[in-house]
Amino acid sequence: MNFTNDQVVEAFIQHVETTQQRAKETVRTYRYVLSHYIEYLGDRGLDAVRPHHVEDWAARVRLVSGAYRKPSASTMRREIVVCRVFHQWANERDYGASS
Repeated sequence: MNFTNDQVVEAFIQHVETTQQRAKETVRTYRYVLSHYIEYLGDRGLDAVRPHHVEDWAARVRLVSGAYRKPSASTMRREIVVCRVFHQWANERDYGASS
């Protein structure tokens, strides 16, 4: 069965909320980060993602307070960790998603 990237993210968020019982702020952060990440992936399925895709995405320039800026190192690390945890979870469950 094929799942969309959005469906896999929702399954992951549900897992984080119910099985891992993460704090609401953690769940909110995961949802926020992954929604932007999945938007960046576009039609690329999770099985086609390589580490450089995650790193390129995390290092992207963003509009912050009306100006374009590079994210801080801590922001990039946090986003990379969220994506890696997500990918590890998806791989362990054989989610080869395509949008």
